[in-house]
Amino acid sequence: MIGNRIALSLFILFTIICKSQDNHLTIIIDFDYQLEMHGPSSKYFVESTLTANQSKSLYEINHVSSKDNVEGEIDDGSGEILLKVKSNENEFVFKNLDSKEMFYSDVIGLKEFYIDEKIPKMIWKLAKERKEVLGYECQKATTLYKGRRYIAYFTTELPINNGPWHFYGLPGMILEVKSEEGKFRLLATNLKLINKKTKIDNPYEKKEIVSWEDFLLTYKKKYDEVKRNGMTENGPAALMPKKAIVEYIKD
Repeated sequence: MIGNRIALSLFILFTIICKSQDNHLTIIIDFDYQLEMHGPSSKYFVESTLTANQSKSLYEINHVSSKDNVEGEIDDGSGEILLKVKSNENEFVFKNLDSKEMFYSDVIGLKEFYIDEKIPKMIWKLAKERKEVLGYECQKATTLYKGRRYIAYFTTELPINNGPWHFYGLPGMILEVKSEEGKFRLLATNLKLINKKTKIDNPYEKKEIVSWEDFLLTYKKKYDEVKRNGMTENGPAALMPKKAIVEYIKD
């Protein structure tokens, strides 16, 4: 009986130590970000990085610092053209897991908005299919998020549950995600574990923040204004799309 108690105490102590170590761990993952633009053979490609600990994460789309930050076109060998677009600003998605908030930016016309939204409760459906990404065994999962269906691969071999961009809610780290029709894809290309808790700040902390709901109301108002101003049928759709990566306006 005493031996069993000692064994149980040692197990509990070991669990506490492991949990404490996880709380002081930071994961940095590089992702390829690929988005199909308007046109049959045009894609936008840039590098991005997710930095995450147990309480916060920052996903940065590296428009500026990417080594491929040039203007022009390249052929990726598949017959499709990858557009390299030069930009002077990076984009960020900041998640605060303690307050369940997510901060990011979006634009209406030429005006940039800084948005505060509750971290979305994505309803994931787990599948049996598995594959390796960066040497980690990953399981397939699917979800519907803001008008688009996504396929993700996540691993439970890493001690932090998170993902790039807005993606969250799986029991592991998401290392690959793509839209079902293939227009949007994020793929992990490099991963580094740091045995300390890195401070992750909200880049939008000093910005004027709006809610996602207020942003949608402003977007719809602008969309209707463009339609009223006598644009052609294809004009408003091109300038103010109902649906890009996310769905802005529902029919």
